Amino acid sequence: PLVALMGAGLWAAVVAIPGGSRIMTAIGLTVALIGALSLHGLDVARQDRLRTQIAPGTKTSMTPSPSAANQRKPPPRDWQPIVTVVVTTHNEDDLLLQCLQSVADQTWSDLECVVVDDLSTDFTLGHAAAAFADDERFRFIHSERNLGLAGSRNRGLTQARGIWVTFLDADDFLYTDAVAERMRRIAEERDDAWVVGAYCSWHSVPEKATPLDPAPPIPAPHDNVTWLDATFGAPFIASAPLVRRDVLEALGGFNNSLETAEDFELWSRLLRQGYAVLWAPVVGIAYRQRRASMYRRAPAAHATITSRVYDVNQTSVHPGTVQVGPFLFVEPAHVHQADLAKAERLLTGYVAAVGADDQVGASELWGLLSNVAQPWMRWALRPSLIEHTARRVEFHDPDGAEARAARVIHDVRRAIATLWDEQPGGKRPELPEVDVDPPGPYLELSAPRILKGPVVGNGERPGLLMPSAAYHCDELGPLAKELDSRGVSVKFVVIPKRLSAVREELRKYDYPVHVVDPETEDIERFSASASFLVTLNDWGDYDRFVLAANDHGVPTFGKVEGVQDFEDADVHWTRRAYQQVSHVLCQGPNDYLNTRGNRSIVGSTRLERIWKQAPTPPGDRVVVINFNFTYGVLSEFADMWLDTVITACKRIGLDYLISAHPAQKPPTSTRVSSKPMRYLLTQPSILVSRFSTVPFEAMARGVPFVYHNPHDEKVPTFHSPGGAFPITTSTKELEDQLLRMSSVLDYRAVCAPFFLAQVDVDESSPAEERTAAVVIS
Repeated sequence: PLVALMGAGLWAAVVAIPGGSRIMTAIGLTVALIGALSLHGLDVARQDRLRTQIAPGTKTSMTPSPSAANQRKPPPRDWQPIVTVVVTTHNEDDLLLQCLQSVADQTWSDLECVVVDDLSTDFTLGHAAAAFADDERFRFIHSERNLGLAGSRNRGLTQARGIWVTFLDADDFLYTDAVAERMRRIAEERDDAWVVGAYCSWHSVPEKATPLDPAPPIPAPHDNVTWLDATFGAPFIASAPLVRRDVLEALGGFNNSLETAEDFELWSRLLRQGYAVLWAPVVGIAYRQRRASMYRRAPAAHATITSRVYDVNQTSVHPGTVQVGPFLFVEPAHVHQADLAKAERLLTGYVAAVGADDQVGASELWGLLSNVAQPWMRWALRPSLIEHTARRVEFHDPDGAEARAARVIHDVRRAIATLWDEQPGGKRPELPEVDVDPPGPYLELSAPRILKGPVVGNGERPGLLMPSAAYHCDELGPLAKELDSRGVSVKFVVIPKRLSAVREELRKYDYPVHVVDPETEDIERFSASASFLVTLNDWGDYDRFVLAANDHGVPTFGKVEGVQDFEDADVHWTRRAYQQVSHVLCQGPNDYLNTRGNRSIVGSTRLERIWKQAPTPPGDRVVVINFNFTYGVLSEFADMWLDTVITACKRIGLDYLISAHPAQKPPTSTRVSSKPMRYLLTQPSILVSRFSTVPFEAMARGVPFVYHNPHDEKVPTFHSPGGAFPITTSTKELEDQLLRMSSVLDYRAVCAPFFLAQVDVDESSPAEERTAAVVIS
């Protein structure tokens, strides 16, 4: 009707003009204006309704606003995801669902997704909120005013709770390993204050592409990125990096005044603080090519802003610039690039001198290199320089050149590493101590009910289960279910710095998780409120809880977590393992003989379940090297130990993979496996390990095990195997035993007497039942 009214008014005005009737013309134009204003008013009202009442399934039905709908299932208040994905959108109803589904399908499941809608006028937010209403990882924010891309990303950043954050545009999507592979790369340098994050590769897809299209290509090799790599261009698209949230917040996030190139400007500021962004070898992002992209709409503005960033990079920093990172590049880029070029030339000369066995020249070049080397060069010097130079030097004599080059590369890397021993203070936020391999199927999207502080005075005395590592949950989780089935109330208790290590595993169990800080909480009162306490480590993080419970007559139980150095033979501090709890829960007879006081043999839930499975079938063996010299225990022998194992494998022609403990700085080798140990031991393997719990799992799976001890470990557990496995102390001995063990067909039968002396297996009663019976009694 309003359109008809407007049309009638215009028609009357047009008809009246030839007759010279000004009154009729004015009346006609007035009617037309009234119709137009009314139509505009209705359109404004319609848009307001769309922003507050958006249809979840069809475009005609109206429901409460998406923000209200999303609050029906809020995530736990104190849940801190490891990763936050910030998705920004504006009128992307047709593509946003694809984008968010690609986030939901990530193999890395401990994440949240914050969706920021920048004043959309279509059904963008409503459809998405309805589609993901049952997934508590997703939160939706509707802006009441236009923020632009930079402002929307900053809005999402203010709402993020993850330790790490990445950004994604609604018209792009992720491949399933995009987050997991970046987290895995970050974990390889978990304690390095210079590393701010990791980036993945990306590739362009047509506008109509979907996540169901063919898998992404294999990525071409890329380098780690420092500021000197980003002087004249963005080193990656905005969605490629996964970076520390606290650093982005300290830098103030994106520049809200920029309509385009805002990501290049931010990465330039961030990298100039000395940080490095590591390359994760995966194509993780599908970058959709669209006719109406922001760059296509404003190429002049984009070029102007990027050129300004170039100018900034070629000037000294402003005197008032605050240093946030480990090293502030104060001088113009060309000054630091000149320093780097000098260091690169000295490094290649040093490599050549080592390869030529020129000790005098190598010593002279080393002195010069040491004088010019600066901490930031650790990440700016390309590792390929050493490899290329070493191989070029040895090329004159092809016979044995590869082996000689490998030795030169090894020696130079060890030497060059000493230049970076002194790092600036500060650690990155603590990473989970679980494997960074994809954690498997997302556990029904259920998050543990994480609560703060001790629960006392509620009329019950719960039992407290205190895990401090991911695999501890494999013991305490089933115990919690068994105790609960017997009517015993239980709660998990975690100190703050261990929460990220156990959160993912605790998702499997629907019990409260209480975060208790021993530095600020009343540990005496808390421990006294329990009916019992069970931990796998009664030293270190949880000893104060154990001692406080003992003082108040609360029974304390220490469940032996695996092979142990009970007498602190090789530990450089006094642990007094399982000497502080009032009752020791032993895995088997060996634990019973080596502990004292009240103790019971209850087995191991994790190892017992593995033992009851079919053993790993023999086949073409791959040597799995368990590289674990962590926490300063005999760490001075780490390089020597690993070198002897690798040398033995190469001499006899056996393929090998290195599995480095999460807390172990992995060696520079293409043979470092990204797969977790639990996966490698399900393949036809031979395990080579020092003192560790891993050999127990290998024996349980029927994987032949060689105990390699050239460094004279004193712990007695593996010293008398009774034929269950060989002990080697040299490279030659290891070669012989690897050849022998590669032909063993039924290793489970060989190692059974030793294993069952370590781990009690009861076919009629699971270990968690026996443990629960002891705890209750």
